[in-house]
Amino acid sequence: MKCVWLALALHILISGRAEGQRDAVLIVGVIGAATLADRGLNGWIQDHRSSGSDAVARVFRNGGQPEVVFGIGGGMLAAGVISGRPALRRRGGRVLASLVVAGLTSTAIKKLTGRQRPVATTDPFLFKPFSSHESFPSGHATMAFALATSLSHEIHNRWATAALYSTPSRPELHGHG
Repeated sequence: MKCVWLALALHILISGRAEGQRDAVLIVGVIGAATLADRGLNGWIQDHRSSGSDAVARVFRNGGQPEVVFGIGGGMLAAGVISGRPALRRRGGRVLASLVVAGLTSTAIKKLTGRQRPVATTDPFLFKPFSSHESFPSGHATMAFALATSLSHEIHNRWATAALYSTPSRPELHGHG
């Protein structure tokens, strides 16, 4: 969770959307509070799971899946073409292009690093470049963040950006993995 908050804060600061030093301090404070509460909050959520919360988690569990991310970008592009709205077509094209670049980059890094899955080794520093080991970086996380970032740049709304960055992309984040 703290990675999500850190990514959101960095996005806001880098994109110039933070309005002055006060916003930067507020963002750092939120990250600090989230970091302190992260483990306890995750434990509390897991201890209080219900069929309702599991149903909500199922809605978001595939956020980094290719069919979801490419479906959104491709859907925007198709909607722009079909409706004759050039701005929507361009936005969909930019979102789709960012996803393609993120996917290709992630795949290239996976091949170069050759990182084994953590469950497959006790050595966290075991890398075998150009092997069949491809657990780093996470493709789901890469695609989910690429989608969140590209949509955020198209939407220009802080609340939508916060929602996009805080939507989990992996089933494991919900205790289902």
